[in-house]
Amino acid sequence: MGKRLIISVPQMFSMLFISRLVVETTYSAIMSQGNNILDHILSAGTAFFIVFLLILPIYFLFNMDNSMDVLDNSYELLGKTGNLVSGLYALYFLFTCVHTVALFKIFLSNVINPPVSTEVLLTTMVIAASYGAYKGVEGLARTSGVILFFMIISMIFIGISLFDQIDCLNFPPFLYQGTQSFEGGLMYMISRSSCIPAMAILFPMAKGNLKKGIFIWNLGIYALISVVILLMVGSMGDFLQTQLFPVYTAGSIAKIGSLEHLDALYLGIWTMGIFIKLSLFFMLSGECVKKFAGEKLGRFFVLVFGFIMIFFGIFLNKNAISSGIFSSPFLLGSMLLVGVVVPLALIILKKLKTEKLSIEGKEKQ
Repeated sequence: MGKRLIISVPQMFSMLFISRLVVETTYSAIMSQGNNILDHILSAGTAFFIVFLLILPIYFLFNMDNSMDVLDNSYELLGKTGNLVSGLYALYFLFTCVHTVALFKIFLSNVINPPVSTEVLLTTMVIAASYGAYKGVEGLARTSGVILFFMIISMIFIGISLFDQIDCLNFPPFLYQGTQSFEGGLMYMISRSSCIPAMAILFPMAKGNLKKGIFIWNLGIYALISVVILLMVGSMGDFLQTQLFPVYTAGSIAKIGSLEHLDALYLGIWTMGIFIKLSLFFMLSGECVKKFAGEKLGRFFVLVFGFIMIFFGIFLNKNAISSGIFSSPFLLGSMLLVGVVVPLALIILKKLKTEKLSIEGKEKQ
């Protein structure tokens, strides 16, 4: 069951950072159901510490045997029942892809309104992501490093342009309208932490200092969202409360000298992020299938999953992102199940098995 270390920890967290960036760059008061988006800076600070706690079960399970992921542990401890665990993770990763596709569709339909059919663009994106996942985690990790570099440069450009437009009068006091916005922002951030279950599969594939990688990744995410919120509120004020994708709106008003309408940079960031996130979670779904169907069939299923996503993308209503299965409580519950509950259960079972073997060994002596 031992895994070959095929990517580095920085490469792994580059993929996970980009995947989270897709969520950050679609952040809005409307989606998080908040009445004061500035309070979400407090939400980000709180989420920063909560995420560390949520990662602990996966980290401790990995430390018990760093050659095994959560699926390997389930087969070792549960036998064929481990197929159910593999199926559960595969469904979660596919559900994350459906959520991402729905987000992509609502963005194209409500903001871009392209001359080309939305379904055509969505199908093209899914096909590209399926191919990326089919090529495997090594190629995806190398691509993520290049994409992350261009994303950082683009974000710096947009940030500098918005900084000059900040008006301090746009900043109300924290919690001025109560705690509802803070609670909504916290729920939104934690519920969309699909990268945590992804770590349960990726950890054994990566070589390097995991503790350092986790800290930098988590700090980068919530520092970024805090800076983004400050820039948006400072430059746009109450106007951003009416925007479904305020980061895109902020990009459209940003300018540096003769360079105007930096929303093109936002589109580049977001599109590349969608590609990496879909590719990564397609690949993770394929890893789950490999456990009970074999290497070749698992890789083939990556392409099958792509066709499934195209089907969902075509028939999903453009407002599906606000429906029940995509609500924060449902997303939070499903994430906690595969990201926290299952690893905790496996840790307990593994400790019980170790104690049992220790007792049997002493009895034989």
